[in-house]
Amino acid sequence: QICGIDVSKDTLDYCVLKAQANPQSKKAQSYESLKNELPEIASEFSDAGFDHTLFVLESTGNYSSKLLHQLGKMERPVCVVSPYQSNSYMSALGMTNKNDKQAAYALSMMGQQMSLRLYKAPSEEMQKRKQMLSTLKALEKQAQSAWKFPKGCGFRDFVTELLSWKLYLLFNFRFAPE
Repeated sequence: QICGIDVSKDTLDYCVLKAQANPQSKKAQSYESLKNELPEIASEFSDAGFDHTLFVLESTGNYSSKLLHQLGKMERPVCVVSPYQSNSYMSALGMTNKNDKQAAYALSMMGQQMSLRLYKAPSEEMQKRKQMLSTLKALEKQAQSAWKFPKGCGFRDFVTELLSWKLYLLFNFRFAPE
């Protein structure tokens, strides 16, 4: 079976299509909604009824990260599609008004009718590195806006020093013993 999940900040709306069934048939579809929280996700999708299910969802940045983390932990197969890809697919189906239920249905149809690539989660090391880089970028931005350096004085030295620390941290994080 295929489970299309429309992800939003607070909720997950999903549609399950039975494999090899006519997607237009009401018996082939079921719709549910749950909170976008780890305990609810774990409780809902750890059910044995989802053991042989392909999950299809749209990439929504931070909103989909909890879902991807939990499905990966449960070793469920997941396909992540871009918003452009899903919107184009919905347009091709003639779905002009998008609501959460329709989006979930369209995502499950995509999983049933298209050959989508399975999502491979980045390693923990890559996730930590990405988090560290985004923290450093935020610090750089904060420093740039907080400290007003006189024209031609100090800021370049500060950024140079900050970047050298950034490289130092990246190098040591990458080659640090486990």
